[in-house]
Amino acid sequence: MKVNIIKKWVLILLGMVLLGAGGYAVYCGWKAEQKTPVIISESAKQERPFVIAFENEVVSLDPIRLTDVFGLRIASQIFEGLAKVDASNRIVPALGESWQADRDFKNWTFKLRKEAHFHNGKPVTADDVVFSFTRMLAKEAVTKGPLIEIIVGAKEYAEGQATSISGITIIEPDHVKFQLTRSDSGFLGRIASPAYSIVSKEEVEQSKDQFGNTLASGTGPFRLQSRNNYELTLERFADYWGGKGGNLNLVKFRTIKEDQVRLNELRGQRIQAMYVTPPLIKALIEATSTNDQPHLKPEFSQFKGITYPVFNTYFLAFNYPKVNAHLRRAIALAVDREQIVQGVAPQLAVAAAGPIPLSCDGWQTQVQANPPDIAAVRKELSKIAPKKPSFKPTVEVLVHDLAQAEPIGEIIKAQLEPLGVQVNLVRQSFNTVIERLTKGDYQAVVIAFEYQFPTPSLILENFYTSRAIPMPNLFHYSNPAVDKSVGNLFSKPESAKTLRDAEAIEKRIVEDAPAAFLFQMRQMVVLTSGVDGILFNGANFPILWGASWK
Repeated sequence: MKVNIIKKWVLILLGMVLLGAGGYAVYCGWKAEQKTPVIISESAKQERPFVIAFENEVVSLDPIRLTDVFGLRIASQIFEGLAKVDASNRIVPALGESWQADRDFKNWTFKLRKEAHFHNGKPVTADDVVFSFTRMLAKEAVTKGPLIEIIVGAKEYAEGQATSISGITIIEPDHVKFQLTRSDSGFLGRIASPAYSIVSKEEVEQSKDQFGNTLASGTGPFRLQSRNNYELTLERFADYWGGKGGNLNLVKFRTIKEDQVRLNELRGQRIQAMYVTPPLIKALIEATSTNDQPHLKPEFSQFKGITYPVFNTYFLAFNYPKVNAHLRRAIALAVDREQIVQGVAPQLAVAAAGPIPLSCDGWQTQVQANPPDIAAVRKELSKIAPKKPSFKPTVEVLVHDLAQAEPIGEIIKAQLEPLGVQVNLVRQSFNTVIERLTKGDYQAVVIAFEYQFPTPSLILENFYTSRAIPMPNLFHYSNPAVDKSVGNLFSKPESAKTLRDAEAIEKRIVEDAPAAFLFQMRQMVVLTSGVDGILFNGANFPILWGASWK
């Protein structure tokens, strides 16, 4: 059972789904059964639907079952948490109208919006908040990872040693208090994902297994109207606390797995928006485009492309205890990141030698994506077997069928072998690779993270400290000094000083070389003409409430 939870948790955090999720939802192991659709109102039937194409089906809409990015994107329209990440990647109030933390950041109190209602018409209460967080921290919930050691009593509850979570208490009907086990100035960022949304206690208890399938009553700007195996329909929630918004009254999310079919549907105006995946870059984006200003080819002049940074990193991960330190460092120094970018996604990828997204607010990385340092590479290689000058180190690299892993692996192989490093590429399915990662049965793997956390401190803690072993710290990377430094980030308010401290930690991690960090992807979304006001945040979620379509 524990292994299954690890699998689901890694699927939330690994970013494979962004760039072609052929096997992602199948691997998750939970797929909504076909149910009788919810009846759409007559007024909704008469509306012109705005259709967004996804490359894979949605698994679940229940916040505690969200294990794929497609479900997260849709759930962000239906549900809301106490806080959320806006289009500027700032943490802003959602159902928590305001909050207060004590001086030590160990006690957080939230005041709820009195004007917020669920789609079933019921007001949001503190009881719903306690109920929702209790669900998030249940033994089998995939959402418990970032919170289980932070909220007082959460671990005891998840392990069946308590019947409630002592650190979450109702102060008043519209006030909830969270007591934490340690100082945590980043607590808001932990709970800003749609996975930590507030649900209606009454509806969940009454609907049982239907919740997240054909029933999904949240407080967001759109509500679920119908769902089948290939399409999910949302209708504008007229009583949304956030105001009137734009004019999208009916939004359909349609699954079209084949890239070329998706492109043809866009050409035929049968869909109004689609995410650009790597196989479509050459077809859609002008080859002369630069990655800071990509533009569509002339034949797509009737459409417009929106390009924005997202929180991700693509890398060659090492099994830290199993791969020689000098070999890890040599490979990290030897890879030509710009060549990889040009070979994989020149119009959207940006070379990056560190794990923290360059788009994080205020981030000034100390790690530069420099050209290969051949002298330093040879020096590191000479230290692997100093008494055997003819020794040729070998590394086995797992590649799979998603996220351009195979072409990235081929380029790395071509770069390293002339320098004396034998690279054995092992091609396996993504599911098999995940199985091996959870067991630590690998030397190196080409993979990516798509982060849901909006701040560097949370990314560092949840991916690169020993507490995150085995997942999502799939490197099994452990450095006590890094652990201590990361922990210190949460004892003081986030500021320019804590950002500089985090930048120094990133530099130390890169020096330890748990991975050769390669590049970060920007996202392009293609829209039909007449669409304005659609925004996206760094977690790659669309913000549709203020959008209009003429």
